[in-house]
Amino acid sequence: MFKKVINQLKLVFNNKCQHPESQQYQEKYEKINKRLIDNPAILDAIHSDLKKMGVPTGKSSTYTSDTILRMLVVKHVEALSWRNTIVQIELNNVLRNFVGAGLSGKIPTHTYLCGANKFICESTWKKINDLLLQDAINKEEVSGEKLRVDTTLCETNIHWPTDSHLLWDSFRVLTSIIRQFKKQCPNIHLKHRFHNKKVKKLYTFISRNANNKSKKTKRTVKIRYNLLIEQVLRAYEASQSCLTLSENSPAYIGLCEELEHYLPIVDVVITQADLRINYDMKLSSDAKVYSIFEEHTELIKRGKAGKPVEFGHMVMIAQTGEKFISDYSVMEVQEPDKDLVDPLLEGHKIKFGAYPKNFAGDKGFHESPEKTLTLEEDVELVCIPKKGNRTAKQLLKEHSDEFKEMQRFRAGVEGSISTLKRAFGMRRSVLKSFNTFAANIGCMAVCYNLVLLSKM
Repeated sequence: MFKKVINQLKLVFNNKCQHPESQQYQEKYEKINKRLIDNPAILDAIHSDLKKMGVPTGKSSTYTSDTILRMLVVKHVEALSWRNTIVQIELNNVLRNFVGAGLSGKIPTHTYLCGANKFICESTWKKINDLLLQDAINKEEVSGEKLRVDTTLCETNIHWPTDSHLLWDSFRVLTSIIRQFKKQCPNIHLKHRFHNKKVKKLYTFISRNANNKSKKTKRTVKIRYNLLIEQVLRAYEASQSCLTLSENSPAYIGLCEELEHYLPIVDVVITQADLRINYDMKLSSDAKVYSIFEEHTELIKRGKAGKPVEFGHMVMIAQTGEKFISDYSVMEVQEPDKDLVDPLLEGHKIKFGAYPKNFAGDKGFHESPEKTLTLEEDVELVCIPKKGNRTAKQLLKEHSDEFKEMQRFRAGVEGSISTLKRAFGMRRSVLKSFNTFAANIGCMAVCYNLVLLSKM
């Protein structure tokens, strides 16, 4: 089956290489390659993170930091999965040359590449982006006269967070760890038996009948919810027993760390389900847990049509007049847009040596008329529309040709955000933990800028 898939991919790729645009495809990677070679500090930044990556055999890795960096660039530029990244590089001579493998060089597995990616910090990607920006400034490809900003949301890789699903996730994860304890040490006597199939039936019944209007069904759902909560509580107590019995035992350090990570999250899951089902009470959105695997996930309401509620993190994107992403920020906790303006302008001044002449944002970045006047002491034209009623002077300003032109310029950042989501994978990040989530966004921004610079 796998050989059949490989043969199909070879056929598709050979057809692609015969396309008239294949020359442009090769030129793009040649220009990206030149940009990376011209900035050796980029490789130094990546290497400082990747050298922390331990090799289980104790031997040095056969893959260089340069190869890992270039493979990550290919992954995001081509919008591929981890596995397909390896397949495409193996089949494509242009990509093999770009990553430094040549025609017969060894390519790492997709598991190795994904693991290496987790060692690269968000701060490293920010440093790389700043190095690319400085290089573009020195070559007079980017100027800081114009600046536009907008925020968007990147989803975390979670299912829709219902109480029943979260309880089932908690049960199956805890019981899996408990069974590993029993397997590694049969001498540990845990008087617990867990029937996953029976518990899954409870979860399945609740999921299918939660919205049923029948009073009888509602009563049955509540009864089964309480049974499900009891089963999760049993697993929770058994997990605590495992921690007590294996205390100070070096053989169970890994399993104990897993339990210490999951138990506080499961405690919140049980509490929020119990309060809602039995007491008709709800926790505040910031006190809830929306996934036991991505516990950092935020519930965000942006008022979007068709998506009243979203789960993920807000990302701020700032671009120069040449569409270069000069700054970005991944917010672990959502901040109002208006609070992002001052740090953004100060950061711009550090990078370019001066404030932008023109600054544009949408209504969310407007704080007050007094704040706008303060900003205009440093920025010639602050193009942020006011919310609500406007005075005659404000209306005159917002209807001026300069203001309208800057608002048209501002709208262009939405197109760049669409490109990041559609072509670079910013719609949803599949990596686990907030640190890797933020680093993944940074990698996408760097790859976007590399493609942009390759067209200049």
